[in-house]
Order: sequence, then C-alpha cells, then structure tokens
Amino acid sequence: MMLLQDSNLVVKFHQFYSPLEALLAQIVLNSVCQIPFFTTGYYTLTFMKIFNYLFVLIFILFAAVQYNDPDPYLWIPIYIYPAVLCYLAARNQFHKQAYIGGFIFFTIYALYKLLDQNGIVDWIKYHDATNIAATMKAEQPWIEESREFFGLVIILAVLFINYRKFVKSNTVSKG
Repeated sequence: MMLLQDSNLVVKFHQFYSPLEALLAQIVLNSVCQIPFFTTGYYTLTFMKIFNYLFVLIFILFAAVQYNDPDPYLWIPIYIYPAVLCYLAARNQFHKQAYIGGFIFFTIYALYKLLDQNGIVDWIKYHDATNIAATMKAEQPWIEESREFFGLVIILAVLFINYRKFVKSNTVSKG
C-alpha cells in the first residue's frame, strides 16, 4: 500500500499494477488540491464539509419548493432544521441534543407516514407502488404522503451520517 500526502489530504492507494499508475495518481492528487473550490483560505474542505454544504443547499431548495404544498407551515421548518444542523456540522459544531430531538421527531413522523391511511403501506399494498415521480402534481393522496415519507428518510439518513461522524471523531480524540 502506498500513501500519497498533500497538505491535509491523505489518500490510500491499495495495489497499483505499475509505478506509472502511482505516478498518475500523485499528479491527479496534486492537481485536485490546486483547484480553488477545494480550498477556502486556510482551511481545506474535507469530504464531510462538502457533504454538509451540499445538503444545506439541498434542504434549503426542498424547503423553497414547499410554498405550494398543502401544508408548507409544517414542511418548510422540517427541511430548514436539518439544513441548519448541516451548516453547523460543516463548521464543526455539533449539538447532540438537537440531533437526538431530530431523530425522535423525524422517526415518529416517518412511522406515521409509513402507516397512515394513504401512506407507504397503502401505496404498496393497494396501488401497486405506482410511479410517484411521474408528475410534480400529487394527484392522489398516497403520492404526497409517499414523497413526504422519502423526504423524512433522506433527513434521517443525513442526520445519522453526521451524528455517527461526530460521535466517532469525539470517541477517537478522547481515547
């Protein structure tokens, strides 16, 4: 195994078949680190910072398209909450209670959307899991409920990834 290191970025290259491939990898690594997008002032953007800033943008866009939703007063804050947590995570700020509260609320609401009369179970059982993305307009009630469920799943997945990252990094740094 060969390690190539440039500033804060370490990439592990497992079996190279030739020294030429290792050389090409080194050139690519050095080139990528020179791209202005990957550096901001003194800080090198890590994968998690890029991940979190990307989801800040995604969740804000999700919130923005809720203006014509039947219940925007509920869904705009639902999408703004993880956007704020992702923004804080990108800046290395972690609030465990906020994540736990989000997990509890979003899990309970996702279970409700799963078992609701027009929820996921109903969509799969009685409507043969018809395409819920064919049009933007939710013409049937199970379409709206199913989309909302999957939005909650995305939120829970992103929060879980951030939670695990921060808990793991704190455990490693303390141990």
